[in-house]
Amino acid sequence: MSLKKKIIVGVAVYLALLLALFVFVHGFPIRLRGDDQAYMAWLRNPNPQTKLLLREQARKHEIILLKGSATAALAFWVCGSTCYVVILRLRRLPEQPHRQTLTRIASK
Repeated sequence: MSLKKKIIVGVAVYLALLLALFVFVHGFPIRLRGDDQAYMAWLRNPNPQTKLLLREQARKHEIILLKGSATAALAFWVCGSTCYVVILRLRRLPEQPHRQTLTRIASK
C-alpha cells in the first residue's frame, strides 16, 4: 500500500472513530439519582428551596458532563497528535536514513 493510501486510510479511520465516539457520548444521556430526586421534590412542592436544590443538582450534572467532555477532548488530542507523528515518521523513513556518513574536513 502506498504512503498516500495509508495516510488517507488513517485519517478516515480516525474520523470514523471520532464520529462514533461523538454519537456514543451524546446519544446516551447520563441519568443521576440526585437529579431525579430533586426534580420529584420540586414537582411535589414547588417552592424556592426545592427550586434551589434542583438548580444545584443541575449544576453538578453540568460539571460532570464538562469533565467527561474534557477527558474526551484530551483523548482526541492525544490520538490526533499520535497519528500526526506516525504520518511524519512514515514520510521521513525512505528519504532520511538514520545513519549518516562522515565527511572529512580538508585543512588549508
